Amino acid sequence: MKALKYIFFLLLITIIALALYIAVQPNDYEVTRTRTIKAPAAVIYDHVNDYKNWSSWSSWVENNPNMKITLPENTSGVGGSYSWEDADGVGTMKTVEVNPNSAIEQEMQINDYPKSEVSWKFSSNEDGSTDVTWTISAKICLSILRHIQHLWGTWKNKLALNMSVA
Repeated sequence: MKALKYIFFLLLITIIALALYIAVQPNDYEVTRTRTIKAPAAVIYDHVNDYKNWSSWSSWVENNPNMKITLPENTSGVGGSYSWEDADGVGTMKTVEVNPNSAIEQEMQINDYPKSEVSWKFSSNEDGSTDVTWTISAKICLSILRHIQHLWGTWKNKLALNMSVA
């Protein structure tokens, strides 16, 4: 009986320690990847700016061939958008700001999770190539999401893996 009390006490201490660890973790994430592409900034910008082109390079589409993508009439520029549906739920992406040939700002919404901000920066290099910087960031304000994030792997790690492949 005494051993059972010690085991219960150790289990309780472990649960409390885990809860404290999760409670002090940051409530936001940001993942940034930069890739140099041998093409002019204008060409890459035009390709990224139009959601009709995304299925040709998106690692999410490649990893999930059953993903259903819906393209509305407007797929490029401010107000351009697309949506998708897969086993994990429904998501949307919408362009909210553009700076031709140099930057794109977007909002991504997946199910009922907080919106993520997506930004693209295109920097021309002297050799004619372009550095493309892609950033996804969001605040995770719901504590249950923070628990899930730290028990099953962070959003940051999952996004980084897909962003590195794309």
